[in-house]
Amino acid sequence: MKNISSIFVAALLSGSCGLVAQTDAVPNELFGKVKIALAEGINSPDLDFSPVYFKNGIIFTSDRLRFGDKGTGNPNKQFNDLFFSEQMGDISFKAPKRIKALNSKFHDGIASFSEKDQKLYFTRNNQKGTILNTKKAKRLKIYVSSYTDGNWSEPQPVSFNVEKYSTCHPSISADGKTMYFASNRPGSLGGMDIYVTYLENGKWSEPVNMGPDINTDKNEIFPFTDGNGTLFFSSEGHNNMGGLDLFAAQEVVNPHMTGDDNWEVSNLGTPFNSPADDFGFIGNAGGDKGFFTSGRGGGNGRDDIYGWKTVEEEPVAPVLASKRVKVIDAVTGIELPMTEVVLSEANRPGNIIRYTTAKDGMVRFDWNKASNYVVATEKNGYEKYDKVFQAEEMTDDVILIRMNPLADVADASRVNKKPTKVIAKIDPNDKVEAYEEDIDNFISKGEKTENTSLEAGQLVELNHIYYEFDKYNLKESAKVELDKVVTLLRQYPEMEIDLNSHTDSRGSDSYNEWLSTERAKSAVNYIVSQGIERSRVTAKGYGESMPVNECLNTMKCSEDKHQMNRRTEFRILNLGEKTILKSDTSKPKKLTFEDGNRPSNLPVVQSVFYPSSQTDLTSTDKDNLRSVVEMMKRHDGMTVRVASFTDAEGNATFNQELSERRAQRIANYISSQGVRAGRISVVGYGEHYSDVCPSGVDCSTDIYNKNRRTDILVTNPGGADMTALLEK
Repeated sequence: MKNISSIFVAALLSGSCGLVAQTDAVPNELFGKVKIALAEGINSPDLDFSPVYFKNGIIFTSDRLRFGDKGTGNPNKQFNDLFFSEQMGDISFKAPKRIKALNSKFHDGIASFSEKDQKLYFTRNNQKGTILNTKKAKRLKIYVSSYTDGNWSEPQPVSFNVEKYSTCHPSISADGKTMYFASNRPGSLGGMDIYVTYLENGKWSEPVNMGPDINTDKNEIFPFTDGNGTLFFSSEGHNNMGGLDLFAAQEVVNPHMTGDDNWEVSNLGTPFNSPADDFGFIGNAGGDKGFFTSGRGGGNGRDDIYGWKTVEEEPVAPVLASKRVKVIDAVTGIELPMTEVVLSEANRPGNIIRYTTAKDGMVRFDWNKASNYVVATEKNGYEKYDKVFQAEEMTDDVILIRMNPLADVADASRVNKKPTKVIAKIDPNDKVEAYEEDIDNFISKGEKTENTSLEAGQLVELNHIYYEFDKYNLKESAKVELDKVVTLLRQYPEMEIDLNSHTDSRGSDSYNEWLSTERAKSAVNYIVSQGIERSRVTAKGYGESMPVNECLNTMKCSEDKHQMNRRTEFRILNLGEKTILKSDTSKPKKLTFEDGNRPSNLPVVQSVFYPSSQTDLTSTDKDNLRSVVEMMKRHDGMTVRVASFTDAEGNATFNQELSERRAQRIANYISSQGVRAGRISVVGYGEHYSDVCPSGVDCSTDIYNKNRRTDILVTNPGGADMTALLEK
């Protein structure tokens, strides 16, 4: 762009060899897959550029008409004018019409329309005798015209034009209160720069140069701002593919320190940019389609208008493989039938499948080869099993799950002051042994040990709690990780932690300290929203002061390395009263309220009774169970055990399986009503506790009926008032 002082940069471009008009969808970093095509009905062999949305079509700039020399001394001189064309389809238009009321004797064009106040801002050159393709072309000004009842008012110059310098290429924000424009006025960094001005009390403020984040020592022109605050513009500087390239700038705002803002600028890349000039970008309110101008080859003339739109990814059908999961006793190797196996596909959130093992301890299913799976099992008398299987681990047709039998806990010093709290002895080194699976995922760099422990002062880095650049809102993946912290805090009800958040080195020190503090607070707020007392979780932001790599202010780093520094950790401040027993075995065992393997000490909040040999739930049963569902929804920390019993009639093996089926049926119903399955444990006792009517004893129907039941037992009230629950 040799002569940027001309009113219309595009008017100086000649057709150049470039890319053929793109027809296939091309990946783009900002918009995903993008497809472009030459607009139909508006392009000519001459210059056609800078479209702007107006009513049911677009206003654009073109020099297709010839009006004689108009005092220029050149009888073949072409002048840029504003045209309107009604839109027919995505990229098709009716024949354009010149907007007579807006066009002057010389050049008019490159407009921006404010829908809010029905005003059109555009650039005009009205200096008689000026030849616009020489260095003498100056004094470009922005004019405004109001649109009322189908008529345009007489255009008037805006207040921030300056004599002897150019003010052009306006772009008005959706609310009509912010305008970006290009100018070479004093204070520019070189050539044309982007400026901004604000409408305050009906007057435009003194324009401000957008600074070195946006402007370079070359030309920055053709700004456009979308409804999300992204600023698009064209530049001969920055990381350029050739000629004018299109760029997107996203603002990094520090609301606590005025003037400390900065912009993150990125090249729009293909298919928008080419070796030729690319400029005049606009997008619709939805951000999924729009138009831009390009001088690339394959068009109708020197510069042409192209349409663009995003293309949704075609869903890829999963490649399935037949797999089997076999569940066995880790000690004896015996197959475990009637064991629930829960599969959740990590690549497709919400895709949870439940199976029950057959007599051979096996379940069969189709495994998506591209997915990682979480496999969880639970069975009475065994420790819970929960493991993530990576896709590359799945080489065997049979996945073997070894369940560890629960050992009795004999050395607990229980103080049952509250039904939900058990105090246990710990060893003198003031450490609390924890379930390995509870904190495996919290150990920094993936280190795992057989005897993992927690201690006050320990710093634990959370996996993948990352934030987008300049954002402090939690991603969904972060919530999954914070749920593990919530689980740990519930496991240790008196533990107190401090969440520490960090940023990368981009931006000022003061801004990064503020941003990291906000990130830490957002994590704390989420944990508190899950029922954890706020007093147990504090937050601190360290800004960029503690990087984990070499990416300091003066270093150029990849985005992946910058993201490593945008992290959250937690430090254990206090373990409080110790609530987990230090076992004599290599792994600690979980304390419950049960006496041995009997359920008698757990509070019962609901019971279901059955006819002989039946497992079905009646409508009355479901109505009664809904009260349990409502309680569990109100108290997210509440967990229950579904314990089922039979009478002593019939075969003991049959009764055992019958009780397990009854318990599982109720657990499935509760989880189907929106209660997470992990909060419900299932156990079938068969006829084992039919003490008042054992096998071989003739008993009354009433006693048999009492034994044929399933009890809903509360294993953790989760903050609920147990007295009130039991009274109900």
